[in-house]
Amino acid sequence: STSTNILGEQNLSPDVFYVDLSQLPVIPAPIPVSSAWQNRSLPAGGAVWASISGDGERVAFSSSSSQHVPGDIEDQRDDLFVWEKSTQSVRKISAPLAPQVGYAPVMLPKISFNGRWVTVTSRAFWWDSSVTDREENDTILLDLETDRYEVLSRFFGGGASGDEAVATTTLNPGKSVSDDGRIALFETETNRVIWNYGSDQNGKKDVFLSSCSMPDHPSVCAGDGSTTACPTSSFGTPG
Repeated sequence: STSTNILGEQNLSPDVFYVDLSQLPVIPAPIPVSSAWQNRSLPAGGAVWASISGDGERVAFSSSSSQHVPGDIEDQRDDLFVWEKSTQSVRKISAPLAPQVGYAPVMLPKISFNGRWVTVTSRAFWWDSSVTDREENDTILLDLETDRYEVLSRFFGGGASGDEAVATTTLNPGKSVSDDGRIALFETETNRVIWNYGSDQNGKKDVFLSSCSMPDHPSVCAGDGSTTACPTSSFGTPG
């Protein structure tokens, strides 16, 4: 991410660019990941916190700009965007319970090495109706293949008023979620995200490891699908 006008843009805001280092020593032309949907060669400003998958196929970033996808609104809040190298397209991911698109901030994305999972910082009550604290940020895990999500920094002991902790994805440049989506990291000053919280009395920000419980592929069912639909609530019609 840089505020330098690499492609001559004049937005005076940070942009995210993709450079394929495999082309060295030839200096490759930078691709504007945070591009404006009306003109893919024109960077849209306000893009930060870029995180790239190991194969370089996906880049997740935060931006307060409304220029990345059609129909977005100018709300001055950071939102989550995922750029696909193969299609040179940008996808916006919003909190599902927010009253309108772009209403709830989604920040600090960290994408897994295989590009399937993203951890973000957001207010959990816009994701999970059982969360009651409307002021604090939490760490959310997103599955880009199934669109499932899970609140990681949950108060130990269940839902209650003020049950969520201030938490962010780890700020180091490394990855914060495993390739199978089962292990993720976040950092918070509270000690109430672990059952033995009395053992953490330093009053400082610590890094916590969370085990995740989302199903792997809820849209897949057994059988060849030739005569009957998938059982229960799984997706999939006969054939």
